[in-house]
Amino acid sequence: MLILLGGSAEFEPGLIKARARRRAESGRKIRGIRFGRRPKLSPFQIAEALPRKANGEALTEIGKSYGVSHSNFEAEMTVPLRRDNRNGRGTP
Repeated sequence: MLILLGGSAEFEPGLIKARARRRAESGRKIRGIRFGRRPKLSPFQIAEALPRKANGEALTEIGKSYGVSHSNFEAEMTVPLRRDNRNGRGTP
């Protein structure tokens, strides 16, 4: 009897993880839910900063003007999916 309970307990975490993964994937596909932190910069701010970066202005200076670090600024610039508003939904 204990062997059967131990065997089922061994596989239960894997089943829970699989169920959670399926829920997350369906949320992304059906409702457009995005996971993770919201961006610090709006699409307008990114569009405003791109020419400054192209003109050779230092990333630290651009980041300071928007109140973010240079690494955060650079990460926002390289995200392939730009979010169109603050509710987390994106536009390709």
